[in-house]
Amino acid sequence: MKGVLEFNLDDSIDEASYIRCVKAKDMALALWDIDQLLRTKTKYAADTVDEKTLEALEQVREELREIMSDYNIDLDELLK
Repeated sequence: MKGVLEFNLDDSIDEASYIRCVKAKDMALALWDIDQLLRTKTKYAADTVDEKTLEALEQVREELREIMSDYNIDLDELLK
């Protein structure tokens, strides 16, 4: 099976679409890094980190995952 995307790079709208396609993996990797950073900050938090901070970080991670879910973004699927 083969999939081909074609863009007219002389058209600014098509050029923007092309850039989004080319950068899609970079965006997925950035989202993965943000998710893992939040996970690390909560899972391996120093004893000096207060409970409110940990809860806030966990909430941000959950909200990030909800937003990705709303857009049907599955990082495991995109980064295999």
